Amino acid sequence: VRTITPCASSLFPQADWLIGNHSDELTPWLPVIAARSSPSCRFFLLPCCAYEFDGSKYQRENSSCSLYSDYMSYVLSICEVCGFMTSVDRLRIPSTKRICFIGYERRYDADRAEKTGRTIQEFIDSRGSKNKVKNGLTSPEGYWSEFKPREDKEVVRNCTQLDKSLLEDIVSLVSRILLNKYRNISVASIDGEERMWNAGGCLMLNEVAQALPREKLKHLKKQCSGLQTLLKNHHWVFKVEKGTVQLRIPRRKSDITGTVCRTKPCWFHENHPDGCLLPDDDCAYQHC
Repeated sequence: VRTITPCASSLFPQADWLIGNHSDELTPWLPVIAARSSPSCRFFLLPCCAYEFDGSKYQRENSSCSLYSDYMSYVLSICEVCGFMTSVDRLRIPSTKRICFIGYERRYDADRAEKTGRTIQEFIDSRGSKNKVKNGLTSPEGYWSEFKPREDKEVVRNCTQLDKSLLEDIVSLVSRILLNKYRNISVASIDGEERMWNAGGCLMLNEVAQALPREKLKHLKKQCSGLQTLLKNHHWVFKVEKGTVQLRIPRRKSDITGTVCRTKPCWFHENHPDGCLLPDDDCAYQHC
């Protein structure tokens, strides 16, 4: 097992076949690596997620078809640029991503390999690679683009590894911002009398972000979807949908299957200025 960075030192001259099985970021590179490894190297490629040569997400170019279909057309064009006679097949596997490409033979003779190599590099550069190559197949460092492989260990960026006190501070700040947009609803108290409960307002996520201190937000920059992910992680407190956020109305035990929720303290009971609008024995969470 080793990391593959598309460059002159990542070729396989002894290989008959290169197999890319849901190869993600390396998908567009498989035909290129096969073409440059040896005249006899072929490839089998089963694409999944759509990526460009530099590792960025592929942007759909044909709006009349799905992203997947458009990406399949793009992958086929890469195979052709690399000089392969390519078969396209649909595998009998339990997956929606089952179109595969088999580069089984070259369209060019060995004496045209250098010219084909330049054509390949020109195509890579035209796809937005910042690491342009001049007068040859590789850069001085031997790399063919700005592509960087993933780290050996994936960095968790779903806000779950952030400092607990930071998470609590942001949850408290966002709830306070929403509560300042008063929206009272009428609820029945334990003794049967009606009382008012502040359900707070509904705001756009960017409005909430602008109201938060910058020193808090900077910790969310490296997290996927940042503030939105953090608030969705606290789904028992917030309701996040269509780019907006609001406080979630406390849920009853009957609304949630299972008993695991009863082990979690009720955030509204402990933090909402009006407390939880549900009685202790009716709330899905614990009233300590």
